[in-house]
Amino acid sequence: AHLAAKDAASAHATASINLGNAMGSNITIAGKLGATMASLYSVHMAKDFLANVIEIGGELEHQKIAMDTIFGDKGKRIDLFDKITTLARNSPFGVMELTKSVKALSAYGVEYNEIYETAKRLADISAATSVDINRLILAFGKTKSRTFLDGLEAKQFAYANIPIYDMLSKKLTELEGKFVSVKEVMGRIKKREIGFDMVKEVLWDLTDEGGKFYDMQEALAGSVKTSWKLVKDNIELMYGELAESLSGPLNGTAEILQGLTREWRTVA
Repeated sequence: AHLAAKDAASAHATASINLGNAMGSNITIAGKLGATMASLYSVHMAKDFLANVIEIGGELEHQKIAMDTIFGDKGKRIDLFDKITTLARNSPFGVMELTKSVKALSAYGVEYNEIYETAKRLADISAATSVDINRLILAFGKTKSRTFLDGLEAKQFAYANIPIYDMLSKKLTELEGKFVSVKEVMGRIKKREIGFDMVKEVLWDLTDEGGKFYDMQEALAGSVKTSWKLVKDNIELMYGELAESLSGPLNGTAEILQGLTREWRTVA
């Protein structure tokens, strides 16, 4: 009985040791697996980071190159881009969006010395009315191109929550010293008698100091949405700076890969 008990105790001890060894092996395997997964995750993160540098940073580079070409002066582009970046810090609109707005306004013939102010004022109106800034640029740009207010653009302004008919009625009443009704305004629009300068004037009245939409972007700067937009802006600008600083290595790598993919049959 004593021997049997001794054998049983020995067997139990051996089983415990084996179990401990097995658990130790499992822990080691789990540790190695965890390290492998961490490495794979790091590689995945690095891949995504590089992709963002190429895509987002590359897009910012494209915008800058396009502005250099449009204005024909890199110094002007640098000055304008700095102003846009500063504006974006107190705006619900991002650097990329504001840059594209400036390009669109330039395409409609807005001069360099007016383009920043125009973009800022239209962005203030867009922020106040919650209407896509591109719709406002389209209506503003087409009116500028035509030199007069067309019925279609008048409707676009009205659909953008801008009381264009009432504002023109008030402005004409002030200028002519007699009441000009909305109906008369519509008649003059039909006859192409409302020039672009007057349309611009009433829009600027909205965004002048004391106007209904004055500095509306800045008024929204403290919102949660704008605060997180600034985080996104900073990240995009970081990608842009990295794309510029790494342009040589990135372009060199791309050229090598282009050659390999173009001559893949030979390489294989």
